[in-house]
Amino acid sequence: MPDDLSATRVSGPNSPHAPDSSATVARFTDPLAARRQMLGEEVPAVPGYEVARELARGGMGRVLAARELTLNRPVAIKVLLPRAGRDGARRFVIEAEITAQLPHPNIPPVYALGRFGDGTPFLVMKLIEGRTLTALLRDRASPADELNRFVQIFEHVCLAVGFAHARGVVHRDLKPANIMVGEFGEVQVMDWGLAKTAGGPDAPTRAQGTGDEPKTLGDRTGSSDAFSSDHSTEVTAAGQVLGTPSYMAPEQARGEPVDPRADVFSLGAVLCEVLTGSRPFAGRHSTEVIGATAAGILDEPLAALGASGAPADLVELARRCLAPWAADRPADGKAVADAVARYRAGVETRLRAAESERAAAEVKATEQRKRRRVQLALLAAVALMLLGAAGTGWWLDHKAAERRIEAERAERERAAADLRQSEKDARAAADNRRALAADLDRCEAALRNDDAATAALALADVTRREGQPGGEEFGARIARCRTDHALLTRLDEVETFAWTPVNGQLPLAADLQTRWATALAQAGIVPNAPPAEAARRVNDSLIRDRVLLTLDLWLGAAGTADLAALLHEADPDPTRDAVRAAVQARDGAGLARLTAAGLGDQPARFVIALAAAVRPGLSPARRRALLAAEWDRAPGSVRVLMELGGTYPMNSKEGAAERARWFQAAVALRPQSVLAWNKLGIALRDGEQYDEALAAAREALRLDPRDLNALNIKAIALRAKGDGPGAVRVYEELMRADPDCPYPEFHNNYGSALATAGDLRGAIVKFRQALEMNPKFAAAHANLGNALLRTRELDAAVQSLRAAVECDPRSAVAHAELGRALQLKRDTTGAIRAYRESLKLNPANPGAASALGHLLWDREDLDGAIGAFRDALRYAPAEPGLHNNLGMLLRQTGDPRGAASAYKEAIRLDPKHLRARYNLGVALRAAKDPAGAVKAYRELLALDPNHSAGHNGLGNALRDLGDLDGAIAEFRAALSINPSNGPAQQNLTDTLKQKDRTAPRPREVKRS
Repeated sequence: MPDDLSATRVSGPNSPHAPDSSATVARFTDPLAARRQMLGEEVPAVPGYEVARELARGGMGRVLAARELTLNRPVAIKVLLPRAGRDGARRFVIEAEITAQLPHPNIPPVYALGRFGDGTPFLVMKLIEGRTLTALLRDRASPADELNRFVQIFEHVCLAVGFAHARGVVHRDLKPANIMVGEFGEVQVMDWGLAKTAGGPDAPTRAQGTGDEPKTLGDRTGSSDAFSSDHSTEVTAAGQVLGTPSYMAPEQARGEPVDPRADVFSLGAVLCEVLTGSRPFAGRHSTEVIGATAAGILDEPLAALGASGAPADLVELARRCLAPWAADRPADGKAVADAVARYRAGVETRLRAAESERAAAEVKATEQRKRRRVQLALLAAVALMLLGAAGTGWWLDHKAAERRIEAERAERERAAADLRQSEKDARAAADNRRALAADLDRCEAALRNDDAATAALALADVTRREGQPGGEEFGARIARCRTDHALLTRLDEVETFAWTPVNGQLPLAADLQTRWATALAQAGIVPNAPPAEAARRVNDSLIRDRVLLTLDLWLGAAGTADLAALLHEADPDPTRDAVRAAVQARDGAGLARLTAAGLGDQPARFVIALAAAVRPGLSPARRRALLAAEWDRAPGSVRVLMELGGTYPMNSKEGAAERARWFQAAVALRPQSVLAWNKLGIALRDGEQYDEALAAAREALRLDPRDLNALNIKAIALRAKGDGPGAVRVYEELMRADPDCPYPEFHNNYGSALATAGDLRGAIVKFRQALEMNPKFAAAHANLGNALLRTRELDAAVQSLRAAVECDPRSAVAHAELGRALQLKRDTTGAIRAYRESLKLNPANPGAASALGHLLWDREDLDGAIGAFRDALRYAPAEPGLHNNLGMLLRQTGDPRGAASAYKEAIRLDPKHLRARYNLGVALRAAKDPAGAVKAYRELLALDPNHSAGHNGLGNALRDLGDLDGAIAEFRAALSINPSNGPAQQNLTDTLKQKDRTAPRPREVKRS
């Protein structure tokens, strides 16, 4: 297969509206025309797609840029050339199938696999524009340039490879030429043509050269590098080795079976090239490289790593990945990604420390300048005193002349050395200026793109360079980046707070307003200041769009005149002014009228603010429509995706699948966003996809191991899966991360985890802690009451559950739990009232309905009990016990045939339900169907031959049919099992008498 013909760029992620890729299989209607087109230079026609041009061509295939007509999106169509043959077609399909089974943001998704009329396969994939990592590394001035950027790219590669490893897939051809980097930092791991699945057959044999051969198009497959004008020199050569020798593991070069640690070696080779600028293995010929690789000769790459000057943590990681023996390497790609994440976290910590040190250094430099001025004044005074001293003799003049000559010579040498040094310094300063300018460009682009994490990495490089020659020219830009990064970080913190439950609910608008005001004021943006001055600060900011979004959100929450005036000054527009006026006036009808026809070409941040805030006149469906229209107009906004997901109710199964799709698209575009992963985790949790929710939470924790929301989501998912102890361990970790955790919700959830793990006393403590923080927390009252019920502290349980229904009278669960507590206290009247209130709020609670039925039955309200059990069966029709209870009630009210139907349904659901089988026999006897009763009893006894009551019942049914001998045998069987069975003893006695009465008498013989 080509190095990569799976070309791809997208303007956004896989849309939630995207069709199932398995549903699209296009075919040519004219096979001969198709073959002619394939042999020629013209692009082929593909039904359903408008083919624009050829992007790239390799030895066995080519990639076409096209537009999918149905969804009007750009795609890449990968097509085999005729020379690929049958084996090439098989490899092509294997690659498509493997790639389609790896849904990860850093692996290009497959949209469709089809065949032309002559059977030639084609593959439709996401279109990605960008450059290969090979090209990006080649363009660096030195390996130290933009190191943090390349480390971030490498981390994304490790995540993709780790995901594949978790799915049992080994790539086997990882190298920079197979890694694509898009314009906005998107990273894609390409070319899965050599991939091997766990337990599956190897992909067809392919050998690749060292990358020193020229690119050709013969039988050898060239690297298409189909996404840019950069073309890799890594090409395929004939041979026996699978993969690219310069990057493959020794065991792979020796032709031995491989596992994920072979990919780990390749990752180490890529990291080595990032850090040193050269590949681990190099040679004049492919055979020479393969020999060194197979032997694990690593002297040169290890020496290069040691001399690279790269951070020690990264050098050590590369060394571990390049271990000659697989057992000495990290286990898989995820382990490598985790190590890189730890390094990056350390970079951010050092950045903050450097900021503090820089400020301290500035203070110290100021003090030193003051001291030098004092010292110079003292030296000047001493010099004046020396001028009055007597002159020296002639010999001193002679010696002075000699010294002058020597000094002039030394001065000339120093001047020449200084000139050389100044030229060297000038070159270094110019290099530093270029690198610093590039770092600042990257930081500014990240800030404009609302990406604080990437901006932080760029700032780390800026901090390292700013003190070097040439850095003094960038003071204003550096200060601007730091100021705007600090503001963006604070606004991100407010957004995280907005999604963190407080007192069992999301924060109130007033709490958000306070935090917005604090964050903006620290940047000098104060709404009640003169609008022109505040507007200037807004418009000078690199994160202007994010600041305007925040101000519009604030206007939606507060609607003050100061905010409206500032927005008009900073962002004037007739449409926006009119909408903002309606928002400020709380004019719901006017707002609905202004937005009825959509918002046209208004910026995305304005649409987001309008749809995100709670305001009159805009229903969730209307807000969703505005955001969907914005997405269709300009795909690619992470914030639009996040807000689209937010238009569905949180903590509800309703809409959870739709929410998850939007948030999945968001993490595809912004995989480094902890907030996006957390929102995805919540949606998956609400949709009861607990394994997937766990995966999302773990990804968020990989990015930030101390994130409380991610820890909470992880624990909830573990508890839902029945892993109470695992959930408890996560909450212990959460409390270590923040011993003063201020969220009662988390303490309440911690208590639930303890209860699931069986630690009721510990659970009670945590529930009470939650209630100390928020005495009106209804769920915590209910959970406390439930735990107290389980410890049989009935009075305390009733008190807690009454508090729960007082705090939340609409909680059906709390009313039901109160009913259970009152039932255990034998307060039948109170329990009936609580159950009825619960069922009024939520009829779909068969447990409450069944409990109510039993209470009414005890009170001999048989009709009420029958109604309650029928209500329970409406929502739990597959519960055999409910059918059995209903049958008993129906028989008790004189409806034996209805009772028999209920028992039969219970038996159908549970053929081993012995009680229902016995009751069926009783009901059939009462319905005057002794034959049916006999059958029912015999089926019961076939399951349980020692059922004493069953033998007695069968005896009665046989007696009804006139089979007295059979009846006597069954009564005796019942008594042999249970001699204390009084009914059976009485029935036996009565039947023996009946038999005696009906027995024929001997005829009397008359004497003559």
